[in-house]
Amino acid sequence: IAQLDETMTILRDLVETSSGLKKELSMAIYSLKTESKVLIGDHATELYHHANNRLLEMEKRHRTQTDMLRRSFRTQLSDAVARISAEYKNYYDEVLSGKTGRHDRKIQEL
Repeated sequence: IAQLDETMTILRDLVETSSGLKKELSMAIYSLKTESKVLIGDHATELYHHANNRLLEMEKRHRTQTDMLRRSFRTQLSDAVARISAEYKNYYDEVLSGKTGRHDRKIQEL
């Protein structure tokens, strides 16, 4: 009977110890889960900021390239308008001088 009481005492101590270990284990698991959620949240925030900064850089580069293309096309358009204007001016100068010359010839023939 004494051995039985001693065994029962040991079993009670083991049960108490195991329940304490279970509580500690569940607290450790809860703590790890909470830590991992915080770390994942921090990493997600960092990733968002990195992606956002990268997007802003891309938008800035796109704006710069678009502005450069617009300036280039404006210059080309301006050059083309000036060239066409000069060609028309030369053409009409030749036509007007030719017509005046023809009229003068006709008048002299008469």
